[in-house]
Amino acid sequence: MDMKHCQHCQHDRSCLRRVPLFSALEIQEMETVQKLIRHGDKRQGETLFKMGETSSELMVIRFGKIKVVRYDDQGNEIILEILRAGDYYGMDALFNQGVFQDSGIALEDVGVCTIQMEDFRLLIQKNPTLALKIMKDLQSKIIQTKQLMEILFMKDTTQRVAQYLLMRNQNQLNNLLMLSQEEIGSAIHLTKETVNRKMARFQALGLIAMEGKRRIHLLDPEKLAQVREK
Repeated sequence: MDMKHCQHCQHDRSCLRRVPLFSALEIQEMETVQKLIRHGDKRQGETLFKMGETSSELMVIRFGKIKVVRYDDQGNEIILEILRAGDYYGMDALFNQGVFQDSGIALEDVGVCTIQMEDFRLLIQKNPTLALKIMKDLQSKIIQTKQLMEILFMKDTTQRVAQYLLMRNQNQLNNLLMLSQEEIGSAIHLTKETVNRKMARFQALGLIAMEGKRRIHLLDPEKLAQVREK
C-alpha cells in the first residue's frame, strides 16, 4: 500500500477524532501523533495485510470497511471481525515484533492511517491513560471472542444466527447492521442458504427488516434473543 503523510490528519485531525483510542490525548500529544501518521487507500476486494506478513504498525480505518479473516484447512474463509471508520488493527505488534495472525480485505473502498508501532510504544509510555484505554479495548475484544466461540457451539442454528446479530449490534447506536448473508454465514459456519432461511423467518416475525443486500434493521432485539428453532 502506497503510504504518504496524511493531509486529513494534519489539517483537521479528522482521523484522530474518529478513534476513541486517541480521545485521551492532550492537544500537544495529538499534534505529535499527526506528524507520525501516514495514509493510503485500497480498492474494494484488495488485501491490506496478510496472515504471516511482518506486523510493525498500528492501522486506523479512516473510511470504509475491512473484513478480518482466517482460513480453515479446506481454505474456507472465516470472518473474525469487520472494522469500520474509527476502528484500529495491529495491536498484536505492540508487545512483540511479529507477524499478522489474520488477513484483512477491503469490503469497499478503504482509507487507512498508519503509525509505526515503535512510535506508538513511546506515546504509550508517556501517557498512562492511553495505556489503560488499550487494556480496556483488548479486554473488550477478548470478551467478544468468547461470545463468538459460544455462538459457534450452539446447535440451534436459528439461535446461532440471532445471537450473532445481537453480538454485532452491541456497539451500534441505531440497531442497524451492515452485513451480507455471506458474511454472517462465514462468521458462524453456516451456508448462505441456511442464513437466508433464518433471516426470512426473522423478517416474517417482525424481528428484523432487510434493506438491500447489506442493511439489516433489528426491530425487536429482545424478542430476537428469545427466538428458537421451530
